Amino acid sequence: SQMQQENANVVRDGRESSIPVSQVVRGDVVVLGVGDVMPADTRLFEASDFKVSEMALTGEPDDVAKTAKLKKKEGGEEKLLPENMAFSSCNVTNGAGRGIVTDTGMTTRIGRIAQLIAGEDGGKKTNMCGFPDTSANQTPLQKNLEKLGARIGILAIVICIF
Repeated sequence: SQMQQENANVVRDGRESSIPVSQVVRGDVVVLGVGDVMPADTRLFEASDFKVSEMALTGEPDDVAKTAKLKKKEGGEEKLLPENMAFSSCNVTNGAGRGIVTDTGMTTRIGRIAQLIAGEDGGKKTNMCGFPDTSANQTPLQKNLEKLGARIGILAIVICIF
């Protein structure tokens, strides 16, 4: 599936029109339907049986139902992917909706993920093999696996010597 489509349907000056995705700005009202790829992070104010595939963000294969209704927060932390938000690069799989663009480009959730992957210097550091050096932003699991690998390697060398 595509991460981006060429045009987005927006309402400007009371008229619905199709514009290039690169021209979508904060505050635009986006009209969404089945098969559309979200052009930007959008807060829904109309949603009719609206579902999106958030696989690009979460890796989960199941479609997620979205609603325009605001739910009152009853303690605890705010959800990472609120039910009244649809995020850039997610595919609309069911229903129709309208929403107000809240973030575009690198300020979207998918844009922030891209920045994290690239690193602060834009991902230009490389290791001796020419691959990007991602050691500065390893996850805790990656760090633990690296330590485990080093221990297993040392143990194998010790066993071979004795």
